[in-house]
Amino acid sequence: GFGELTEDDPDPEQFDDAVAGVVCAQYGISTPGAYRASIIHAFGHGFSNDYDAHQGTVHGVLAPDVLRYVFGEVDGRRRLLAEALGVAEPSMDDDELAGAVVDAVAGVRDDLGLPSRLRAIDGLSRDDLPDIAEIIHDDGLFAEAPVQPSVAEIEDVLAD
Repeated sequence: GFGELTEDDPDPEQFDDAVAGVVCAQYGISTPGAYRASIIHAFGHGFSNDYDAHQGTVHGVLAPDVLRYVFGEVDGRRRLLAEALGVAEPSMDDDELAGAVVDAVAGVRDDLGLPSRLRAIDGLSRDDLPDIAEIIHDDGLFAEAPVQPSVAEIEDVLAD
């Protein structure tokens, strides 16, 4: 996995798997003729201008919580995601699939050494969350999102 990429001599097969995963993830955004940025990307935009945090770090922090919210509202292709992440079992119901996806994504975040909480972002205060939720809500990427959360729902996701 990603944890082994920091070794002096990473296993070439694992390195190939990691690179293939990055390529697949990027392809999902930049497919010719279609733009497929995710709701997670929209959440990241709320932190782009006013905080000294890489947007990818923000994505890593928020992805499990955003996915948990999405799966609470819609199917969100949870079985497809679980299969792609290698965590699907035929006997799993929808809730189990959603939980497995969220756990797998949190595991990737942890393997990358990313923080698990927004409070790790320098200069961010809980008092900032309402304004950030407004910025996220107004982001143009929500036109592509599987759900259209309210400002209050976005703030709840951020507060988790």
